[in-house]
Amino acid sequence: VSSNLYEFGLNSMSCTMLVNDIRQEFNVLITLAEVINNPSVLQLEYFINNYNSENHNVIDNYAEDVELLDDPKISSKNLPDLKFPNSNGTLFLTGATGFLGAHILATYLEKNPLGKVYCLVRGKNDKEAMRRLKQNNQTYMTWKDSWNKGENQNVIAICGDLSKEKFGLSSHQWYRLCHDVDLIIHSGAMVHWIYPYAQLKPINVLSTIQCLTMASTHHLKPFYFVSSVSVLNNMEFLKKTNSGETVIIQENDDLESSRTGLLNGYGQSKWVSEKLIMKAIERGIPACIIRPGFILGHSQNGMLNTDDFIIRMMAGCAQLKLFPDISSILNTCPVDYVASAIIRIASQEKWLSHNVYHMWNTPCISFNDIFEEMQLHGYNIKKVNYEEWCQTL
Repeated sequence: VSSNLYEFGLNSMSCTMLVNDIRQEFNVLITLAEVINNPSVLQLEYFINNYNSENHNVIDNYAEDVELLDDPKISSKNLPDLKFPNSNGTLFLTGATGFLGAHILATYLEKNPLGKVYCLVRGKNDKEAMRRLKQNNQTYMTWKDSWNKGENQNVIAICGDLSKEKFGLSSHQWYRLCHDVDLIIHSGAMVHWIYPYAQLKPINVLSTIQCLTMASTHHLKPFYFVSSVSVLNNMEFLKKTNSGETVIIQENDDLESSRTGLLNGYGQSKWVSEKLIMKAIERGIPACIIRPGFILGHSQNGMLNTDDFIIRMMAGCAQLKLFPDISSILNTCPVDYVASAIIRIASQEKWLSHNVYHMWNTPCISFNDIFEEMQLHGYNIKKVNYEEWCQTL
């Protein structure tokens, strides 16, 4: 009972299932991070026996932040009516060094060759930020030297930090952006399935507030937020889908069912951000939310994000020469489809009338579909039950 459960095959997948089982069996709101920090039966028993629901802050009461962080000053009051940007507008983009963000940048400039994009990038200074931006985009085969050739400056890297007020910019830089920018696409986030909400909040939630503030400073700007289908994955939803039940969640669902029961901090941070955006929309801010599923490689050139969970799992199975029998459904989309859809939604004012967009393939594929396709392409991998695969791993 004192042995580390990871030595017996516990992994991120089975850990998530264990969290769900403990919550249902013992009515204890334990999180993934706490199972990881208490990885033996003895430690988990102590945690469960000493659980205090009134004082327990494990889930960080993430829903409370919606009221605590909501800023009534983020509104269209005292601002002129929205003047929707024409083509070749000036875009403020976060997450441009990431896989999706790089494709959003390339797609926007493909559709708006005379446009300008301010990209918020971490770095010591603007020069290093531009170096990182160019290097990452070259890795994803999205960079074009013509963007910044001669007098043409389509892309401007701004050194900043998502977790800081005004993104860590000077007042002059901030107000210049608020004056110049025509629209905002916020795809930057810390994607981590283990970190608790409190750790993800500064980057994932507070950055959303800064974007909303920018959208309502000097003049109204359309704001497009890249969220995630993880906001749907509350305990009730997972319980139904795991039992094979078909669950339909409409885009206009208020997601009050996810006010409690979201299993990881990432989903919680996206849920809080979405709720803050919805409150801002009620006060006249032009905004919409895009919820992609798993974002996979480019449908034309095959470029992949090699750090992606699914790609890592495929590589691991190829090395093991085994794959687990998992029939679970995956909501997936190629990165070029998601980027193109986001830019299309951001291209016309009429799409703002619909506040939420779900993006995934129909029909969906399963893990088994992926592994069987690998077999067809010559990979010598054998299907085994999940327990055997975990033990071998």
